[in-house]
Order: sequence, then structure tokens, then C-alpha cells
Amino acid sequence: DGERQALRSAALRRSFQGRTAEALSHIERVIALGRAAADQRAAAGDLATMANILRAMGELHRALEVLLSALEHTTLAHNPFRYCALLNVIGVVYQELGDSETALQYFLRVGAQGLDPKHQVNLVTLPNIAYIYLNQGRVDEALALFRQAVEMNLKARFAFGSAHACRSLGDALVGLERHAEAIEPLRQAADLFAQLEDRSSEVLMWRRVAEAFET
Repeated sequence: DGERQALRSAALRRSFQGRTAEALSHIERVIALGRAAADQRAAAGDLATMANILRAMGELHRALEVLLSALEHTTLAHNPFRYCALLNVIGVVYQELGDSETALQYFLRVGAQGLDPKHQVNLVTLPNIAYIYLNQGRVDEALALFRQAVEMNLKARFAFGSAHACRSLGDALVGLERHAEAIEPLRQAADLFAQLEDRSSEVLMWRRVAEAFET
């Protein structure tokens, strides 16, 4: 356990540093040691870490295979948060691969698992569903979901989710050329990113507010 924990920590450090090949090597060693020890408890988490590294490397198909394997190693009853988080990330990867229909199936499965609607996984998943609806031309349904995501994230005081939900709503309205309506959610997003000390996102949001005013 001590060796695996040290390797996990090293993998995360290398990943944050952008040294993804080294990070991948470390987490692959962790997974191999876990299999040798017949330790299934940590398998899903280690596989999810590996998938995140592969996504950072642009290896989406391999990341998807690893995520599906991670899903097999966990259950809703044993760890509902991880199970639903995996469903959401699998949906994101399918979306990145251009398969929006399959992505939507996974996103909708998150909401069907019986978690509290205010649970962070549900709050993060709502904008993902809304984006697909928007791309399908289901504009009213999409905007309703974006607004629901903003309202629920703010009520839950989930700063990260609130910032991204406001940004998503603002971006959607700009894309629909409803610039006046986009100003307020973009302003909210800028303020929330400031609270999160995400300076680059804050600056980007204020830039978009300015552009919306000028349009």
C-alpha cells in the first residue's frame, strides 16, 4: 500500500506538471501492483486517474476503454458519487469523440440514479445535456436546462459549478445572437471565477461581456 500510494502521488504531481508520459508510467505501475495484490477496492479510482492522464495526452479512445473498465469496478450501491462521476466523464469523452447520441445516454443515466438533484455530479451534468440539446436544435429545452443548472448550482453554493453554468448559459445565448440576455450570466461567471482565483477565465468573461455590449 505504501509503494502504491507513493506512486499515486507521483503520478498526480507529474500530471499537474504536464509530464504526462511519466505520470502514465507511474499509474500503470499502481494498477499492476493492485492486480497482483487482488485489491479491487482502489481499482476504479486508479483507472479513472489513468483515464484523465490519457485524455490529457489526447488518447481519447484508450481513455474511454479505461473509463468503461473503471465503471465495471464500481457500483451505485458501493460508491454512488464515483459511479455517477464515471458516467458523466464517459459521456464527456464520447462527446469529445463526436458521438453525441451515446454521450447523451450516459449523461441522462446520471440523473436516473436517484442521487439528490443538488448533488455536485448532477449539477455538473446538466450543462452537458443542455449543450447536446442546443446542437440538436432543441433551443428552448437547452436554455431551460442551462438556467436550471445556474439556479441549482447557486442555491447549492457550488462555486465551481456555478461559474461554469453561468458561462455555459452566457456562451449559449451569444451563440444564439441574444447578446443582451448573455450579459448578466457572463457577468456572474466573471465574478465567480474571480472568487475561484481563476484569473484567465475571469478576464475572458469580462472580454465577452464587453463584446456583448458592442454587438
